[in-house]
Amino acid sequence: MLAVALLAGTSACNVHKKIAEKPLEAVSKASEVQKPDVYLKHRLDYKTFMGKGALHIITADKNQDLNLVVNMNKDKDIMGSIRAMGLLEVARAYATPDSLFALNRLNKTAYALGLEQGAQLLQAEIPFAALQGLFTGSPLIPETTPVTGVNVKDSIISITQQKDSFVQVLNYSLSTQVLESLSLKALNKPFGCTINFSNYRKIGVGQPFSYDRTIEIENKGKKINIELSFEEATIDMPVHTNFRIPGSYKVIRKI
Repeated sequence: MLAVALLAGTSACNVHKKIAEKPLEAVSKASEVQKPDVYLKHRLDYKTFMGKGALHIITADKNQDLNLVVNMNKDKDIMGSIRAMGLLEVARAYATPDSLFALNRLNKTAYALGLEQGAQLLQAEIPFAALQGLFTGSPLIPETTPVTGVNVKDSIISITQQKDSFVQVLNYSLSTQVLESLSLKALNKPFGCTINFSNYRKIGVGQPFSYDRTIEIENKGKKINIELSFEEATIDMPVHTNFRIPGSYKVIRKI
């Protein structure tokens, strides 16, 4: 994930307030099963996205509470800022479909990497569109990807898709038709990601958006657990994705 890669050496505490959950209205009966396309079309429709929230990150050697600000232009770029105590910026990153630039404010180090090495630094070797989907709460591969399996159990419909070397399983609520969880696995490398979505509220023109997520990433035997709680989320408003490497920073172009 964009934020996690830059946190080496940072440690801070933060207290944040979760937005109260208000259950979504049912759009169909819990026993009524629709075609997969009906569920797959439920992804955030946006041109720009801005979110502010809290991160709780657990790795093998760290347990951290931090704040996140993320601004995105769909299919174009992502600018993420990590703050300690909600005020002091400790890291900043800027990603495009073919590059990653990052700053570690604490040791005054910058990264300027291509797509492949940027993915390694992020510890999330997934396409750029999937990286944006981590923030918007959308499925991580395109909705037009062929469906290879459908299973219904109790009030959940599970839809399986495969694109290139990635297999994605999406679990939707039959009644609200929102995404409750997903898993993404790579067939050709040791990478997997599981996300649970909750606290759906409407943003924009009545679009459901998950304000609370739990994310587990396993990459090459290393695990990262993330709790992401958005306090603010807006779409289709002007966003700033400015990024500059200070002249005093050491620049790393290869990892």
